[in-house]
Amino acid sequence: MQQRCFLCLSLTLSDGIVSSLRPVDGGHYIQTTAAISPGSSGGGLFDENGTLVGLTTFYLAEGQNLNFAVPVEWVKDLAQRSTKAATTATTQPVTQWLNKAVELETRKNWPALLEHTLRWTKAQPGSGVAWYILGVAYANAGQSAKAIEANQQALRINPEDASAWNNLGAAYGKAGQSAKAIEAYQQAVRIKPEETKAWGGLGFAYSQSGQRGKVLEVYRMRPSRLRCSRYRLPRQKPTA
Repeated sequence: MQQRCFLCLSLTLSDGIVSSLRPVDGGHYIQTTAAISPGSSGGGLFDENGTLVGLTTFYLAEGQNLNFAVPVEWVKDLAQRSTKAATTATTQPVTQWLNKAVELETRKNWPALLEHTLRWTKAQPGSGVAWYILGVAYANAGQSAKAIEANQQALRINPEDASAWNNLGAAYGKAGQSAKAIEAYQQAVRIKPEETKAWGGLGFAYSQSGQRGKVLEVYRMRPSRLRCSRYRLPRQKPTA
């Protein structure tokens, strides 16, 4: 539910659901179906209990239900983030970089996202989320080696970023490095045990390396909502 002030005439509420959570520094960038009208940027995004969960930022005019909010965790240090972003005249606030990146990712415009995130990491080399999204861009451009490097840099900045570990595992998997993929996925589930994608990736990596017992172990340890549909158990050779 989003509260907004349309043309500053009255307060209104619009309902919606969270359709996607994108990990960023200190929280999740929220994609919601709650409508964001012109002039309502900065309004509060609340859950069904009235708890503030985000601040609305922008929407894609040509997209249906593509509305976005920054995490509420950013509220407490918005002044610090603004000061840090304003240290040089050429540095954009992180929200501007992030908004554009989310727009390009939503449109699956991978070449433009790659170009954008390369400029972002150059302008803000200390931003873990910039390197993380650069890894996403490289992965979707089919450049696994570059995706590995980008995620490794994101993890140097924030070693406890479960999403970066998950994407690093996926990049290693595409590069045919199953052992390193397993190590990365193990880190992801250690940090965030409820992350179903990481459990699925771990099971798949074990399957690719022929470790049937480990696949079964992952299946037993996985969150209950994870289904064993992404990977198959390797066939056993018939015994003589």
